[in-house]
Amino acid sequence: MKKVIGYVSVKREHRNHPYHKFVMESFQMVCDLNGWELVKVYEDVCSSPKEPRIAQIQMHNDLARRNDIDILLSYAFGKLLVTDISRSIKRKKVAK
Repeated sequence: MKKVIGYVSVKREHRNHPYHKFVMESFQMVCDLNGWELVKVYEDVCSSPKEPRIAQIQMHNDLARRNDIDILLSYAFGKLLVTDISRSIKRKKVAK
C-alpha cells in the first residue's frame, strides 16, 4: 500500500469555510479510492502571503527523514495535485 502525505495552505478567514472542510476530506477520499494510506495532512493557516509556511517546512523536513512516503497530495488552484515522490531523489532538510 502506498503511503501519502497531503499539504494545503489556507487563509485564516477561510479555515472554517465548508469548502475548506471539503478539501480536507478530499485528501482521504482520494486515498480511499486508490487504496492508499493517508499518513498526515500538513496545513498552513496564514493571514498574509508573506507569512512563513511552517507546515510546509515541517513537511519537507519530515520527507528528508522518512523514505516510506510514496505520494504527495497538495491542493492548489482549485485542484488536488498528485505527485509521485521518487525514492531516487536525494531528499534534503529545509532550513527554518
